[in-house]
Amino acid sequence: MRLALLLALAPLAAFAESTPAHFYVAADPLPYALHGFSIHGGVVLPGGRFSVESALFSSRLSESLLTLVEPGNQGFTADLKGITVEGYWHAVQWTRNALLLGAQFHFDRFAAHYAGETGEGRVDQIYAFPTVAFLAFPFDGAGFFVKPFVSAGLPLLGSRTAEVGAHTFHQLRVFPLATVVLGWEF
Repeated sequence: MRLALLLALAPLAAFAESTPAHFYVAADPLPYALHGFSIHGGVVLPGGRFSVESALFSSRLSESLLTLVEPGNQGFTADLKGITVEGYWHAVQWTRNALLLGAQFHFDRFAAHYAGETGEGRVDQIYAFPTVAFLAFPFDGAGFFVKPFVSAGLPLLGSRTAEVGAHTFHQLRVFPLATVVLGWEF
């Protein structure tokens, strides 16, 4: 029985050894442009077909950005802080580049501020983001990569609204996200 199991798993072990795990760090420039930060860390699992990642981020969202996706948030700005857990399937690969299909789960906190009011309202939310990305290594032999992606977050759990004075901040019913992550694979 043990011999049969060993023979069945041997090809998988050989494949995993031929493509070991790769660790990487990355950053998304968009939060920096929005007066925040972004830092990512992840691993491409042995075999090279799946990767997992986590990120910490913050951004300051202007009234124009908030009302673009949630018109009821006129007059509000928000400080967004969060953490993500992400998983990707490297669906189509050629050389080191890949088309990625995956999901991101964001644990977000919006600290909402209304113009002319003191205090803040908080909306804590968990979003699921189905994601399509492209992983590109533009230089031969270097670990630098570019990962543009598009996704749309859908709320799963959390508070729906927050009060600031006499004004109500509403959670984003859909959280669109398109950006480019820049990183280095080791």
